[in-house]
Amino acid sequence: AQGDTVFTGSYDRNLMQWDRRNLKGPVSTLSFGSGVWRLRWRDDCLLVAAMHDGFHLINVQLSRLAHYPTASLAYGCAWLDDRTVLGCTFYDHTVHLLAL
Repeated sequence: AQGDTVFTGSYDRNLMQWDRRNLKGPVSTLSFGSGVWRLRWRDDCLLVAAMHDGFHLINVQLSRLAHYPTASLAYGCAWLDDRTVLGCTFYDHTVHLLAL
């Protein structure tokens, strides 16, 4: 969370942006081709591991900036710095170095 903004993802394939001051419903929603397994927030961008839909870079307005498809299940992700991220896939035990 940053300020009053929180992001959640789930197996229902949706990334949701919430305002903690009003949790009756999400502020906005973005759908993916598979479940949203992992989220990593840095500055104004979210790195998303979307299981069978690969890795995605999303801005905080929920616009897609980049998509990195994978042959295996996108499982984990981490920021190395402002221009580089790591993603790991489950079934093939691979670490992907992704330049933004």
